[in-house]
Amino acid sequence: MKALKVTHSATEPTITMTRILNAPAALVWKAWTEPQHIRRWYSNGTAKVVEHDFRVGGRWRYEDTDQDGHVWAFAGKFVEIAPTHRLVNTFGVVGMFDGAELTETHTFEDMGDGRTHYTSVSVFDTMEARDGMLQSGMEDGADTSMDRLDALLQELKVEA
Repeated sequence: MKALKVTHSATEPTITMTRILNAPAALVWKAWTEPQHIRRWYSNGTAKVVEHDFRVGGRWRYEDTDQDGHVWAFAGKFVEIAPTHRLVNTFGVVGMFDGAELTETHTFEDMGDGRTHYTSVSVFDTMEARDGMLQSGMEDGADTSMDRLDALLQELKVEA
Protein backbone atom coordinates (compact mmCIF):
# COMPACT_ATOMS: atom_id res chain seq x y z
CA MET A 1 0.00 0.00 0.00
CA LYS A 2 1.28 3.43 -0.93
CA ALA A 3 2.04 5.86 1.87
CA LEU A 4 0.84 8.78 -0.27
CA LYS A 5 -2.93 9.16 -0.41
CA VAL A 6 -4.24 10.79 -3.60
CA THR A 7 -7.87 11.84 -3.93
CA HIS A 8 -9.83 14.03 -6.30
CA SER A 9 -13.17 15.78 -6.14
CA ALA A 10 -16.14 14.70 -8.23
CA THR A 11 -17.24 18.31 -8.59
CA GLU A 12 -14.11 20.51 -8.37
CA PRO A 13 -10.94 20.43 -10.55
CA THR A 14 -8.65 19.48 -7.66
CA ILE A 15 -6.25 16.76 -6.60
CA THR A 16 -5.39 16.34 -2.91
CA MET A 17 -2.36 14.40 -1.70
CA THR A 18 -1.58 13.59 1.94
CA ARG A 19 1.20 11.73 3.67
CA ILE A 20 2.76 11.42 7.10
CA LEU A 21 6.46 12.25 6.93
CA ASN A 22 8.79 10.95 9.62
CA ALA A 23 10.39 14.23 10.61
CA PRO A 24 9.33 17.47 12.33
CA ALA A 25 7.84 20.21 10.15
CA ALA A 26 10.92 22.45 10.38
CA LEU A 27 13.10 19.71 8.88
CA VAL A 28 10.52 18.87 6.21
CA TRP A 29 10.40 22.57 5.29
CA LYS A 30 14.20 22.66 4.97
CA ALA A 31 14.24 19.63 2.67
CA TRP A 32 11.29 21.00 0.67
CA THR A 33 12.69 24.50 0.12
CA GLU A 34 16.51 24.31 -0.06
CA PRO A 35 17.99 23.53 -3.52
CA GLN A 36 20.71 21.20 -2.24
CA HIS A 37 17.97 18.98 -0.81
CA ILE A 38 15.35 19.43 -3.55
CA ARG A 39 17.68 17.95 -6.16
CA ARG A 40 17.89 14.71 -4.13
CA TRP A 41 14.19 13.90 -3.88
CA TYR A 42 12.28 15.85 -6.55
CA SER A 43 11.07 13.89 -9.60
CA ASN A 44 13.60 11.13 -10.35
CA GLY A 45 15.80 12.14 -7.42
CA THR A 46 18.45 13.69 -9.67
CA ALA A 47 16.76 17.01 -10.37
CA LYS A 48 18.78 19.96 -11.54
CA VAL A 49 17.68 23.15 -9.80
CA VAL A 50 17.92 25.62 -12.68
CA GLU A 51 16.16 28.50 -10.92
CA HIS A 52 15.05 28.90 -7.31
CA ASP A 53 14.25 32.50 -6.40
CA PHE A 54 12.63 31.62 -3.08
CA ARG A 55 10.53 34.68 -2.35
CA VAL A 56 6.94 35.66 -3.07
CA GLY A 57 6.83 36.34 -6.79
CA GLY A 58 10.09 34.49 -7.39
CA ARG A 59 10.33 31.87 -10.11
CA TRP A 60 11.45 28.28 -9.84
CA ARG A 61 12.47 25.69 -12.46
CA TYR A 62 13.66 22.15 -11.88
CA GLU A 63 14.73 19.75 -14.62
CA ASP A 64 15.12 16.01 -14.56
CA THR A 65 16.13 13.46 -17.18
CA ASP A 66 14.26 10.19 -17.50
CA GLN A 67 15.77 6.80 -18.40
CA ASP A 68 15.21 7.49 -22.09
CA GLY A 69 17.19 10.74 -21.93
CA HIS A 70 14.12 13.01 -22.16
CA VAL A 71 14.50 16.17 -20.08
CA TRP A 72 11.39 17.11 -18.12
CA ALA A 73 11.22 20.71 -16.97
CA PHE A 74 8.88 21.78 -14.17
CA ALA A 75 8.42 25.48 -13.45
CA GLY A 76 6.31 28.06 -11.70
CA LYS A 77 6.41 30.90 -9.23
CA PHE A 78 6.16 31.22 -5.47
CA VAL A 79 2.86 32.82 -4.43
CA GLU A 80 2.85 32.54 -0.62
CA ILE A 81 5.57 31.52 1.84
CA ALA A 82 4.83 30.90 5.53
CA PRO A 83 8.00 29.17 6.80
CA THR A 84 7.55 25.66 8.16
CA HIS A 85 3.75 25.80 7.71
CA ARG A 86 2.52 26.67 4.22
CA LEU A 87 3.81 27.16 0.70
CA VAL A 88 1.71 28.14 -2.32
CA ASN A 89 3.21 27.96 -5.79
CA THR A 90 2.18 27.63 -9.39
CA PHE A 91 3.24 24.52 -11.28
CA GLY A 92 3.59 23.74 -14.95
CA VAL A 93 5.36 21.21 -17.12
CA VAL A 94 7.32 23.05 -19.79
CA GLY A 95 6.15 22.05 -23.26
CA MET A 96 2.95 20.38 -22.05
CA PHE A 97 -0.61 21.51 -21.43
CA ASP A 98 -0.17 24.59 -23.68
CA GLY A 99 1.79 26.42 -20.99
CA ALA A 100 -1.02 26.11 -18.43
CA GLU A 101 -0.09 26.36 -14.76
CA LEU A 102 -2.02 25.06 -11.80
CA THR A 103 -1.85 26.28 -8.21
CA GLU A 104 -0.48 24.03 -5.47
CA THR A 105 -0.97 24.68 -1.77
CA HIS A 106 1.33 22.66 0.47
CA THR A 107 0.77 22.53 4.22
CA PHE A 108 3.12 21.03 6.78
CA GLU A 109 1.41 20.28 10.09
CA ASP A 110 3.82 19.36 12.88
CA MET A 111 2.19 16.48 14.75
CA GLY A 112 4.26 17.07 17.90
CA ASP A 113 5.71 13.56 17.87
CA GLY A 114 8.55 14.05 15.40
CA ARG A 115 6.27 13.59 12.38
CA THR A 116 4.61 15.96 9.93
CA HIS A 117 1.22 15.65 8.25
CA TYR A 118 1.76 16.88 4.70
CA THR A 119 -1.14 17.97 2.49
CA SER A 120 -1.03 19.27 -1.07
CA VAL A 121 -4.06 20.62 -2.89
CA SER A 122 -3.65 21.23 -6.62
CA VAL A 123 -6.26 23.42 -8.31
CA PHE A 124 -6.65 23.16 -12.08
CA ASP A 125 -8.43 25.47 -14.50
CA THR A 126 -10.72 22.69 -15.76
CA MET A 127 -11.84 19.18 -14.90
CA GLU A 128 -10.28 18.03 -18.18
CA ALA A 129 -6.88 19.40 -17.16
CA ARG A 130 -7.19 17.72 -13.77
CA ASP A 131 -8.20 14.42 -15.36
CA GLY A 132 -5.28 14.65 -17.78
CA MET A 133 -2.90 15.03 -14.87
CA LEU A 134 -4.46 12.04 -13.10
CA GLN A 135 -4.04 9.94 -16.26
CA SER A 136 -0.41 11.02 -16.72
CA GLY A 137 0.97 8.68 -14.06
CA MET A 138 1.60 11.55 -11.67
CA GLU A 139 0.41 9.52 -8.69
CA ASP A 140 3.23 6.98 -9.01
CA GLY A 141 5.78 9.72 -9.61
CA ALA A 142 4.59 11.72 -6.61
CA ASP A 143 4.61 8.62 -4.40
CA THR A 144 8.17 7.78 -5.42
CA SER A 145 9.32 11.38 -4.84
CA MET A 146 7.75 11.37 -1.37
CA ASP A 147 9.51 8.08 -0.57
CA ARG A 148 12.79 9.75 -1.57
CA LEU A 149 11.93 12.77 0.55
CA ASP A 150 11.21 10.63 3.60
CA ALA A 151 14.53 8.78 3.15
CA LEU A 152 16.36 12.11 2.84
CA LEU A 153 14.66 13.34 6.01
CA GLN A 154 16.05 10.35 7.89
CA GLU A 155 19.56 11.26 6.69
CA LEU A 156 19.09 14.89 7.70
CA LYS A 157 17.87 13.86 11.15
CA VAL A 158 21.08 11.90 11.70
CA GLU A 159 23.19 14.86 10.56
CA ALA A 160 21.39 17.32 12.87
